[in-house]
Amino acid sequence: MIHQSQHDQYLQQRNDAIIALMYDTDLQLGELVAITIGTLREGNGELYLPTEIQKDYPNDNTTTPKRLRVSSETTRPFSLYLSTRRKNSEALFPVRLSILNHQFNLA
Repeated sequence: MIHQSQHDQYLQQRNDAIIALMYDTDLQLGELVAITIGTLREGNGELYLPTEIQKDYPNDNTTTPKRLRVSSETTRPFSLYLSTRRKNSEALFPVRLSILNHQFNLA
């Protein structure tokens, strides 16, 4: 059983990683929730964004895959979060399926 203080610490590490990553790389929320373990490169120092998870242009232009450098200030809290992550999921920031079911009427 996980003690509440351990859970709070885990959530704080996760939140710190999310804020740092979004601020450093200018990720949009839809991109953040779509990135996976497989999108990490170079010891967490680079993030690969394939075109299918990027927001598309509102015109005829199309996106291309991007490689985003992650600063050392961001890599530290991000790596700490990854080392304490309890969920065995491809998603970097997994969510409870019940939330998705409710939000997108998947149930």
